[in-house]
Amino acid sequence: MAAILTHYLIGEKFIEKYKNFNEDDLISFLVGTIAVDAPNSQGKGFEEREKSHFGSSPRMALLNHGNFDLEGDVLDYDSFLEKYGNQLDNPFVEGYLLHLYTDKKWFREIITELLNTHASTIKETAKTAHDLSFKEAIAWYTKNLYSTYEIHDILFTPFLNLQHIEKMSNYNVENCPIEEINKQDLKSMLEQLKIKCENLKNSDPIENPNILIPLDTMLSFIDTCAMEVHQLYSNSK
Repeated sequence: MAAILTHYLIGEKFIEKYKNFNEDDLISFLVGTIAVDAPNSQGKGFEEREKSHFGSSPRMALLNHGNFDLEGDVLDYDSFLEKYGNQLDNPFVEGYLLHLYTDKKWFREIITELLNTHASTIKETAKTAHDLSFKEAIAWYTKNLYSTYEIHDILFTPFLNLQHIEKMSNYNVENCPIEEINKQDLKSMLEQLKIKCENLKNSDPIENPNILIPLDTMLSFIDTCAMEVHQLYSNSK
């Protein structure tokens, strides 16, 4: 899954390019873009994460397939649209859809490419991601990509809107329209995000970071997700 700040920045880009929200709707939308990961942020198990993501987690799907094949039906958002598609005029719901779309694109494009590129590093005899076992791939992913996320967070600092993040932390979670989200988890997540972003503003800058996914790639991914979901939403009307 893409990191929380990646989802947040895609939400900001979507607003910048395609929406003209009033202030309350803007904050509701931004909260929706990250609310999907409320269980993750609070260390909840796979069952709750799968519930909030409206589909099988990559772990379950890949175990069922028997290999690390991300071209399958992973993190599909169709079941979300079946349940909430008639509420897409609600900014929170629209933001939630943006998150689900982003995660699916993340696994099918970013992670698949990374695993194919680094397959021989992960396993000496591997030629592609399809030659890797789930255990081999997930161990590499966890060790390397999570550290990349931490560096991305610092690199994203100039793009953060702390006023928006402050207002997100004050969002009334009782207004959350998605019943799959635990409201207390969401409240805690928003409070933690505010503290994290305030701390990031005081972080030392990183020059020429050696990371798996360059900043330019991330910024391009953010732009593309915003554009594609705008097209998806427009076509659904």
